[in-house]
Amino acid sequence: MGPKYVFSTRYILLSIVWILVVVLTFEVFLRIFFYKSPTTYVNYPEWGERPAKGSVLVSGHEGFGIVNFSDDGEIATPYSGGKSILVLGDSYTAAIQVNDEDNFVSIAESFLRDKSFMVDLHNLGYEEQSLPDYIYSANFLLERYTPEILVMQITKYDFEYAESFNPDRKNHFKFNQEESLEVVHNPEPNQKNRLLSMLLAIKRRSSLLGMGYNRLYLFQNLRKQEKLASAAPQEPNIKQEGDTAGNQDYLKLQFQALRTAYPDIPVIFVLIHSPKIGQNGILTYDPAFDDIIEIINNNPDYHLVDPQAEFIRLFYSGKYALGFVNTRPMYGHLNVNGHMELGKLLAEKIETIMQ
Repeated sequence: MGPKYVFSTRYILLSIVWILVVVLTFEVFLRIFFYKSPTTYVNYPEWGERPAKGSVLVSGHEGFGIVNFSDDGEIATPYSGGKSILVLGDSYTAAIQVNDEDNFVSIAESFLRDKSFMVDLHNLGYEEQSLPDYIYSANFLLERYTPEILVMQITKYDFEYAESFNPDRKNHFKFNQEESLEVVHNPEPNQKNRLLSMLLAIKRRSSLLGMGYNRLYLFQNLRKQEKLASAAPQEPNIKQEGDTAGNQDYLKLQFQALRTAYPDIPVIFVLIHSPKIGQNGILTYDPAFDDIIEIINNNPDYHLVDPQAEFIRLFYSGKYALGFVNTRPMYGHLNVNGHMELGKLLAEKIETIMQ
């Protein structure tokens, strides 16, 4: 064995070692400051895959938050025990951009406890959830939590074709023969494929792989939604699966399906707006919520929490309800200011119902 061969082998080994050191250092850095996914998940056939009890999630690519799970799929709140209130929502309710004690669900619970209302708000917020998901899981969630009040956080996108009628989603709406809506369920991929399940477990144990996967998934999902939006009819009607937001027929059917799934229980709808700052510095809101608000206000069993006025007040006082130091102002998810205002409004609405 010549000296050149020995030198080459040693050089290759040292290169591999240094590459591993760099990768591991970057992995540790990401885990502390940017992203750490829960490593253990549980799968419920009626609910889907959720982080297991005792899991911890760290996220720092938008804001910074440490989120603890007090039960399977349930984000920790300051208190437990008392009258059960079920809170459903997507990433705005999961609120991984702030610590779990600073999201609007925890804030509402704390305000109510301070006023001697013994309530237990169960925060089941999870990214990319929409109306068909809540309806599919209704029987399971009602039996598990027996809530006295249901809180449902919504955006205008919950009612659009790309969200609710998209056949690529795990749960989606379709019309039945009676021209009412039913939910179609697509099983989780890893339930059918052991290799996918193993790869998913590896991804969850690596912050580097997890962040890379999430970025790729986000990019692919945006491309899919753009494609769906461009393919949807411009003027939808009851026979077409178009852009359902702003169409009263579609909206009424979706609310009817929701009422059937959660009967005889007060429902509080929490609206999350997507404001924009115009070139003149004026804050503008999308009017797509107008029809949704009208339907909610016309139903005696529905209650509305609309933070738009408070968010506008914050904006003109020099504060933002959305956005963080590492993102654009008034863009993305709620920050601690937005969660505080929304938590107060939700607490007031729950107090009114319980009195």
